[in-house]
Amino acid sequence: MNVTLKLQYTCFIAIGLIALCICSSPAFCAKPYAATVLRVVDGDTLEVQRGQEIEHVRLFGIDAPEKNQDFGPEMQVRLISETISQTLNF
Repeated sequence: MNVTLKLQYTCFIAIGLIALCICSSPAFCAKPYAATVLRVVDGDTLEVQRGQEIEHVRLFGIDAPEKNQDFGPEMQVRLISETISQTLNF
């Protein structure tokens, strides 16, 4: 087997293993669910109830200021007005 063919074979196996790892990760395979918002922790984190479980959910792609930073309280109030007591689908 020549060097080029060995390199191609190795790359093919590596890409296949990476794809397998990505597809089998819990985040990739997670089932959607509905949950009720209990409270807003800060501008990008919610406390939700799913059945009997209470979980913290961080909003993906949102980087809101913390409560003690500039505009942090305003972001929290805005998120409260948009989500509190709502049933959201995740």
